[in-house]
Amino acid sequence: MKTFTIATVAAALASSASALPKQPPVARVNLMALNHPVSGKHSQQLVPIDLATLTHKDNLPITGFAIDSISVTVPPAPGQQAITKDDITCQRFQDQWGTQRGSAAFTSSKNASVSTNSVDFGYVLCYVNPTA
Repeated sequence: MKTFTIATVAAALASSASALPKQPPVARVNLMALNHPVSGKHSQQLVPIDLATLTHKDNLPITGFAIDSISVTVPPAPGQQAITKDDITCQRFQDQWGTQRGSAAFTSSKNASVSTNSVDFGYVLCYVNPTA
């Protein structure tokens, strides 16, 4: 009888346990927000930016940006290689529509220098470089 009770309880627990929800795929650039003003405290903060999404961060002063890494769990298209951080370009904008440039485009091999004094993070757009 004990065996039957233990087996029944174990079966009930197993059937009521739900699987963990599947995490949605991500495609994100990890930017280093640099704040190295001519005078004042220097800092840097890692900021995740979703690819192809104009992104704003409040209360984050910067003087420049560097692409640190990427996090991509989206499978590559058939016949295509997975993207690397060398395939990414980003640019800062001053407005929420991405019409007023706030920096030159920057890549993993060329950082963005925005200002010698701290300015607002603004809006950043990162994208995968088009192929020929």
